[in-house]
Amino acid sequence: MRIQYESTIEEAIEPQLRLIELSKTARKVKWLGSLIGPFIFCAAAFILPGAKIKNLLYAAIASMLFILLYLFVYKQSLQKTTRKMLIESLGTDKPVPCEYEFNEEGLIFHRLGTEIKFHWNKVKEINETEKSLEFIVEHGGIAIIPKRIFENDRQKDEWLNFAKQRVKNF
Repeated sequence: MRIQYESTIEEAIEPQLRLIELSKTARKVKWLGSLIGPFIFCAAAFILPGAKIKNLLYAAIASMLFILLYLFVYKQSLQKTTRKMLIESLGTDKPVPCEYEFNEEGLIFHRLGTEIKFHWNKVKEINETEKSLEFIVEHGGIAIIPKRIFENDRQKDEWLNFAKQRVKNF
């Protein structure tokens, strides 16, 4: 089973962002980053002259604002950085030819001369979202197949059933 299609840069970004979202290390980095500002504000509250209680109150307010701003900006910043890295890697921001193939061994993704193979016995989770089929693989792998590449729901269901028959968790 094989489908060729033109992948947009947004579709190429999605698996990268989803891997970061699933990563324990990335979540730690995100939360540690949100604590840098409050640490600096609290340190400044003790160093700056004046009433310590007043300084701590200002530090607490500044810390809350910093955390809210950081968490608000984090996702957009991550998307922007990932987008730039992918454009650099692909050499373009235009759609590129891609291919998904399912065979008895696994799910294979082809793009610009690169092939990534996910063996069925390493797939630990299959999720169907509104826009895609998501295959989460042991040890930090992911394949996200846009539903738009299927001719119809019947074809999408055939692919999904084929995969589920070969994955040990289903």
